[in-house]
Formats: sequence, C-alpha cells, structure tokens
Amino acid sequence: MRIGYATVDFSRTYRLPNGAPPLGGAGHYRVGIPARALAEHGHDVTVGLLTSHRKSGEFGILPLDCIDLDGNDRDARIEWGFDIIVMQRWMHRDVSADIGRARAAGQVIVNDIDDHFDAIPPTNQAFHATHPARNADENVAHYREILRHSDLITCSTPFIARWYERYAPTCVIRNAVDMREWETHPHREPPVLGWVGATAFRGGDLEVAAGAIAETLATGLYAPQFHHAGDHSSHKPAHSLLGLPAASVTTTPMAPIHKYPALLQSIDVGIVPLNLISFNEAKSAIKGMEYAAAGIPFAATETPEYAWLRDTHGVGVTVRQNRQRSWVGALRQLADPEVRAAEAARQREAIAALDIGQHWREWEQAYQSLLPAGVAAR
Repeated sequence: MRIGYATVDFSRTYRLPNGAPPLGGAGHYRVGIPARALAEHGHDVTVGLLTSHRKSGEFGILPLDCIDLDGNDRDARIEWGFDIIVMQRWMHRDVSADIGRARAAGQVIVNDIDDHFDAIPPTNQAFHATHPARNADENVAHYREILRHSDLITCSTPFIARWYERYAPTCVIRNAVDMREWETHPHREPPVLGWVGATAFRGGDLEVAAGAIAETLATGLYAPQFHHAGDHSSHKPAHSLLGLPAASVTTTPMAPIHKYPALLQSIDVGIVPLNLISFNEAKSAIKGMEYAAAGIPFAATETPEYAWLRDTHGVGVTVRQNRQRSWVGALRQLADPEVRAAEAARQREAIAALDIGQHWREWEQAYQSLLPAGVAAR
C-alpha cells in the first residue's frame, strides 16, 4: 500500500538530524509509530502536510523534512499517488470539500482520533485553539464535517469509537509503544515522586491529587521534593496546581518527543491524576504505558482505559473516584523498595505485549479492508 499521513501535530521549534521537525505527542503515537512500523514491513509511507491537486483532485503529501519552522514548504517536493490518506487533527475549512474530489479520484480517506474533541474542556489550551469563535479557519466545526466525509475513523479507545461513529464508521486501534525508545534507570532511595506532562493541557488534573501528594511527601517515604518533568515558562507551574511551595517542586523543561523518554529518568514513581470528565474518560492510558516502559511504577485515576490496562495487562495501580485516602495508600505502597522493584520489572515485561512490533498489523488490516484486493496486496 501507498499511505500518506497528514498531520499538523509537529514542532515549530526543534529539528531532527534529518531536517524534519519532530512530531508532537499524539502525532508520534498515532502517526509516527505506526507509519514507521508499516514502512519497516514493506509499505510505502510518507508523513507530512496535506495538499490537494488542482486538476486531478487527489491529495498529496509534502514531507515533513520539506517544511521550515514557520510551517511553510522549503521546496516543491510534494508526493502523489497515495492509495490511502490518513489525517490526524486536520481541521481546515477547505478539507471537507476537497475530500469528495480525492475520493472521486480513487483515494480512501481515513481520519484518526486520539482525543474527545467534542468534549474538550476550556481549561485545556487546545480548547481555544480549535474553537470557531477563536479560529475561523481551523476549528472543531470544520473537523466534524471532515469526519463525516471519511471512509473510516481509527480511534485510540472504545469510548472515542462509540462517540464518533455518529460521523463515520469507526474502529479501535489502541496506542502502542515502541520498546526500542525506552530504557530503565536505577531507582533512588528515597524515591522521587513525580509527573510528566504539560500543565497547559492538563487543567484540573493535578489538582485532584494535590492533598494526597502533600500528605505523602510529609511522610518522608519519598524525597522531599515532587518532580515535574515537562515544565514550560508560559504554562502554570505545577507547584501552584498542587498547592505546594515553589521550593517543594523541582522541574525539568519540556522536551521534543525524541528526547521525551529522558524526562522519565528523573522520577521513580509516577502519577496519572485525571479529573473525571468526559474528555478524560475517553483518553488512552498512554502515559501509564510510558511509565511502565521506563520501569516506573505508577498510580492512576481509574478511568476506563486505566482499568483496561490494569485488568488486561496487570499494569498500574488505580485510584477509584480520586479518593484521597486511596491516593495516599497507593503511593505509600509504591514507596516500598521491594514492592517498587518487583512492580517495575513486572510492568516493563507486561508492557512489551503492547509494543508496536506486536500490533502494527492492526493498522495494516484496517487500511487493507478499505481497498480493492489488488491494491491492498501491494
């Protein structure tokens, strides 16, 4: 198959050695990892920006390494001839009309969804970036029309698949990790308790465990300072969300995705607190999967996907309804060196079952099901 992935989720700041900007977090898991795996297994894959041919109507892809830091093309090396176009977070007003022309030209159109954009909370920075009143050209209203014109929507969770089937047929392909990206590290004693993420996209989440974090640090079972990996000067500081003095929280700056695994080296026990709203109920368990791949035991709010990760793969300790006593109990349990060492080793072994090497065929089969037999077999 010849597959073109179109994404807007890439860095406007960093460059990889090959000149391409690294993908963002969702772009990495929903585009980068499956695209790389499919290419490794013989498919012809290109990742970049979407463009439309004025005469034929087909979609083409401008590869990421042809894009400058302002998002403009550095040259005219647009690639054409794709059997399938997979769009990720593509919300431009012109795209829904162009899809009809592309489908008439014989292309199959897939959209991939990793977040519940119909329920994004105002506390999330993306709410304003995708709201029709704030962004007339690219917003969730245009996105819904784009989805309605799709042949298929691939979804990272069953919740998302159930919601978005009102727009087009859906299928679930959960996130996978690439274990080649992850290394473990020796745990410190006392262990460092921490969280990895950007506060601009996690409004209301850290706060649900704030009291439990303060109480747990006061026990002396952990290092005296909580660690936030992913700090940014323009985002709210984690210490203010946790209700802690600034001196009680150490930080590591936000990093592009290719350096992201190194952020996890600064903590020994992770947390995934989630405010119980629809947006979070729909989320995948990818942060917990990352912790596990890095050999870091963690406690997470019990959402559908964290319950699935626990019950199906034995990964993670979950906290029901964000009860503070349960948060404190879970973190006390993981402070024990023997418990932590056993849990880290067991979880890393278990998470290998969610490696992309085991799951790339899910992407292949979803795409092949949309194509004529001769094209799908190419």
